[in-house]
Amino acid sequence: MSRQKEYVSPAGLRLDGRRPFESRRMDISFGTLSGCDGSCDISLGRSKVCATVFGPRESVHKQEAKHDEGIITCEVAVAAFAGESRRNPQRRGRLSEDISAAVVQVARSVVLLSQYPNSQIHLYVEVLQQDGNEKIACINAACLALVDANVAMRDAVCCTNVGLLDDHMLVDLTNDELRSQCPVIAAAFTGHDTRNIIWLETTSRLPPESALRLLKKAEESAKELFETTMRRALEAHAMQILALQN
Repeated sequence: MSRQKEYVSPAGLRLDGRRPFESRRMDISFGTLSGCDGSCDISLGRSKVCATVFGPRESVHKQEAKHDEGIITCEVAVAAFAGESRRNPQRRGRLSEDISAAVVQVARSVVLLSQYPNSQIHLYVEVLQQDGNEKIACINAACLALVDANVAMRDAVCCTNVGLLDDHMLVDLTNDELRSQCPVIAAAFTGHDTRNIIWLETTSRLPPESALRLLKKAEESAKELFETTMRRALEAHAMQILALQN
């Protein structure tokens, strides 16, 4: 399909100056909020999110308290000034529900819930600014906040997305690129073994060969992001905790 807009220049640069396989810079800050059990702020390009963890604590619902495994709940708030949805409260509501469901699904895949019977872990995630990758930022921030809260987990998580736009594979799409309605795959992987997919979402039907290409690139992108950014942040955080204990 021909487009009037050129998303990748003949020089191989996207509209924001990145190469097709280049992710935006991720900045990670742990323990940014008090009054909770763990927190993490993530800036991913122009997207900014803040995740907080409350728990594990005794379940507030008596029926749920009988569960042999802990339960995870999540509330997502999209600030009215966050981005394109600022004038549409219903759209913000749908986005909040969509992100919340994804965060819970990913968190349940990695948290060792059997270690927290009759308990509840509540995640509160706030989207402060949007730029196409806020769901990815929310998943990453929520899982890192769980680390900060010392919740037992199988592994860390790294989430990213990849799209196919005008025959170009693009990593970490912007709002502008997503508005093209190109096929996109978003995926979350365990950080230390990105062959392990724990969450997958697609925006359209894709031929199997195209889906496999996008998924492979998502795996490569997640591995690079984890090794160059998230692992270093986790190691620095661990060293800081050890220094405080000594």
